[in-house]
This record gives sequence, structure tokens and C-alpha cells, in this order.
Amino acid sequence: MKRRSLWVLGFAVAALAACEDEAKPRGGLVEIPGNTSMAPRDDAGPPDARADAPPTDPGDPPPPAARPVRLRVTSPARGHRAGGRFVAVEGVLEGGVAPHLSVDGRPVQVGPDGRFSADVAVDPGINVLVTTVVDDTGDLEDRRAALIDGDVDPRSRVENAAGVHVSRPGFTAIGALITDALDGIDLGGLVAGNVPEGITIHQLRYDRLEVQLVPLRGLIEARLRLYGLYVELDGEVSFGVSFTVSGSASADPAEVVAQIAVEADGRGGLDLTVEGAEVTLRQFDYDIEWVPDFVEGWFSDRVQEFAQGLLEDAVRGFVVPALFDPAALERTIDVLGTEVALGLRIADVDVVPEGMTMAMDGHAEASRVERDGGAVPVLGGEPTYDKSTHIDLAASADLVARVLHAAWAGGALDVELGPGGDFDLPVPLTTALVAGALGAAAEGLDRQAPLRVRMRPLLPPEVRVESGDKPLVIEFGDLLFDLISATDGPLVTVAADVVSRAAVRVTGLESIELGADLDVEVHADVAETPRGPVDDARLEGLLEGLAAAIPGLLADQTFTFGADVLPVPVRFTNPRFEADRAAEFVHVRAGIGGP
Repeated sequence: MKRRSLWVLGFAVAALAACEDEAKPRGGLVEIPGNTSMAPRDDAGPPDARADAPPTDPGDPPPPAARPVRLRVTSPARGHRAGGRFVAVEGVLEGGVAPHLSVDGRPVQVGPDGRFSADVAVDPGINVLVTTVVDDTGDLEDRRAALIDGDVDPRSRVENAAGVHVSRPGFTAIGALITDALDGIDLGGLVAGNVPEGITIHQLRYDRLEVQLVPLRGLIEARLRLYGLYVELDGEVSFGVSFTVSGSASADPAEVVAQIAVEADGRGGLDLTVEGAEVTLRQFDYDIEWVPDFVEGWFSDRVQEFAQGLLEDAVRGFVVPALFDPAALERTIDVLGTEVALGLRIADVDVVPEGMTMAMDGHAEASRVERDGGAVPVLGGEPTYDKSTHIDLAASADLVARVLHAAWAGGALDVELGPGGDFDLPVPLTTALVAGALGAAAEGLDRQAPLRVRMRPLLPPEVRVESGDKPLVIEFGDLLFDLISATDGPLVTVAADVVSRAAVRVTGLESIELGADLDVEVHADVAETPRGPVDDARLEGLLEGLAAAIPGLLADQTFTFGADVLPVPVRFTNPRFEADRAAEFVHVRAGIGGP
């Protein structure tokens, strides 16, 4: 079943394939485990004669041509996982003219039999191990990734995964939003529990409603005012003798000031409790009929009780839930057809006169697991909030990493592009389209036979935060692309290291999008050639373009969420996306506007 048409990827394939003949191949070859029958390219001829070479006798036989340099890295294997501080890079170097070999940028001595070994210092997370050869017959490079200390259960909860700070001016803005949301609401539906027994409300109206929220120490004070409040009611009361009463009451304004206690409930949610409510009915008046004088005072008391209950219910029934909707904490997102359950739990909340800060733990888990593998330990730390803005939403690199790990484990990134695969390419990919890049591997193939590209990420991506205008960095190591013929099976496998740097934007539809602005860097490396040698440089250039489109596709489907995650309709104003590099958090910092 096709989940989505990848016209962007198709365009990349077509554009790169169309111009691949202009690519300038490197001199020499890279041979790694699985490569067979490696032969020099046509343009990799012998080196030019050196200026200081001794003269030769015209009768002497010509010297043998220099063998092109060959590099074969034998360890670690692609998709390597290890613990510790060092990884040994081992391999064999053959041929060439006085080749110079370096691993991780440091020169490495090659033994008489061409073997070499070097210990590379590594850190937890994705480490790309680069082996480079420079000599007169060409420059070679082998890149492969290793995941270090990835031994943590990826389903484990991440402490301080996310957080939010709402400043004092932010509470003023949210109060205005609640005021707008309450406009026109049927308050009569909120007062059923506070209507005196025997009394029926026939009409309840008001001219204008106003809500103000003020953070205090440990409390949020809610101030609700109803201007031009008017109530008509009637009913039957009894003091041994039943009396029918009817009339109206008014106040301008009717005001309630309530203190709302805010605390984490210990179950991942939030308790908002109205601890007190003081009701004031200014310019209170009433007009009742058919009531003896001795009942009038009682009726007045009942009307006041009703008005107090009305306002208290409005605070409890609408204002309190509108402050925070716990249902927004549990969401299921779709990542390229794979469901990932994303959950947050409120661990702590702190209210002070300057605003309110909530800290949340989080976890992510795929609905099914197709790839097993541990995650790296969390970095830890707490975000540093900018308390001058209305709202500061913080997400840790650890939380984003867990979401992507769940997508990887669920097989979301194991996809096939092309006919019969997970995604259709609008431009048919055929042997003829990439024959130049396939080189000898295309010999004897039906040039019109369709090709498919199978993507296989051997390792889950790593996430980190860096300073700059695109602070969220997502890196894939050993992302494999298999080029497969419909008639002859696998032709070649190319490994890619993909590093994307992402920013976010807030659209006019009140949605937050990650990846709306991406910088993507790709390094491709021919990994296997089961059918024969290929033109490394051209093929790598083609796959680099394809791999560069993957982060945008992933971000587009994974990290887009709208205003429905917030309890009241919010439009962010002047949003900015910034890094908290010290604690590996990214922030969306913005003002709050109305709908």
C-alpha cells in the first residue's frame, strides 16, 4: 500500500541522474567487505613522471604501471555498536605510489603486508570513523559509523524531557484568550448545582465577560467579572405555607476572585483546585412580585447564593480546565506509516509572581518493534527559560532522540522507493537512467528494467543541540541504500552519513513545524557491489541527493503539531527558535495572541 507520493525524492533522482554524466569521478577505488573484482576507472592512469626522475635508456623496458591504491577496512563492520572510550579501526592498504593513510585525521603506519590498525577515541552516541588515503593515483575515503554506549532501554522515561514557562504577561494574554473563548457561552449550563431548590431560571444574560489570571506564590488568582448581569427566575418556596415567587436580579459587575492551587498530582497530571472564592455583587438590585415581606429577605439571600454559585461554577467548570488540558500530554504520531506513542508526564510545577514553570518527563514507543537496539544514556540537565517572553516551550534533545529511536525501531525508516515499494517515485527509475553511475554493474541488464531503492538505517539517529539559527542537529550513521533491479536483484549498496540541522517555524495556521528550514550534509560511500564494480563518485553523488531529501520528509511527517495541543486557541506572535546549548534543549519562545 502506498503511503505517500514522494515527488520531492523523485525530482531529486531525476535531476541528479540527468546530470550525472557531468560528475567528475575520483581517481582510484574504495574496496570494503563485499566488493569484488574491483578495477581502476578509465581516468585513473599512471602518475605523471616526476621532474627529478633519473634518465632512462631508450633500450630499457618500460617500468611496470603503478597499481591503483586499494583500501579495505575490515573492522568495525557497518552498524557497529560498542561501549568504552576507543574503537579499533583495522584494514588493508594495497597498491598506490607512496600512499599516506590517516584514521580520524591522524597518520597511521602501514605494515609491510599492508595491514593497519588504529584506536580512535569515541564519545557516547554516533561516531563517524573516517579512514583516508592520499597518493599519486588518487584520494580515497572510507566512512562508517559506530554507536557507542547505546545500551539503555529506549522505552525508559526521560526526566526533564520537556517544559514550559508562562510569564506574568503570558497569564494576562491567556486570560484574554479565555475571555474570548467564554464569549457567548451558555453559563446557565454551568450552574445546575447552585440553583436553589424550587427555583427555575428563565433568563440569564450579561453584556460583557472578563477573565484575568495573576500568578502568585503557589497560586493562580482568577478574577472573573460579568458586566450587566441580569437573571429572571421564579419558583415556589415554603415556610409551612407555600408561596409562588417571581422576579429578577441584576449586578454590574458581578465579580468573583478565586485562588487556584496548582500542583502535580503524582500521576503525571495536574491538580487545579479552587481554594477560595470571594463574590462581590456591585450595584446589586432585585425586583420580586407576589412575595410577603417576611419572605423577601430570604429570597434576596437565595439570589445572592445563586449568583455566587454561578461565578464559582464558571471558574471551576471553564476557567480551570482551560488553563491546562492534560489530554494533550498523550498523543500518537504517525511517522511514515508507523505509529509512535508519545507521552509526557508533569513531574513538577512551580508558581511564583513572575510566572509558572512546569517540568515534564517523557517517553516514546513504537506500536510494533522490528529493529531491536538500545539507546544512548540521556544527557540530563534542565532548560534555562527566557522569562521575558509570554511563553517558552522547551524540548530536550533526549526526547527528540527517543521519538526517532521509536521510529527506527518500528521500521518507519526501512522503506522502498519505486514500483511495488512503500513509496512511488513519480519519475520512473530505470537502469538506463543511472547506467553511467552503475558502470560495469549495469552490463547485460535490460536498460528499461525498473529499479527500486531500499533504505535501511543500521543505527538509530543521534540528536544534539548546537548554537546557531538551526540548532537542532539530527545525524544518521550508516544509512544504507540498496539499488535493486526488478529482474536481476541487488546491484549495489551505498552507505550514507546524513547530518541535518533544523529550525522550526510557526505557520499562519497556528501549527509548529520542525524542518521547515533544513541544512542537510550528506557523505555517501559505496559499501557493496554484488554485481560488479561501479563508478563510485557518480553513484555516490546520485545517492547523496536522494539521502538529502530524507530528513525533510521525516520532519514533515513527525514534527508538525497544531494549536490543538494547547487548552485554549493560541496564536504565537514573533516566535523564535533558539538553543540552550548547555542543557541540550531547544526552545520555541513567543508572545501569545488571540485567534
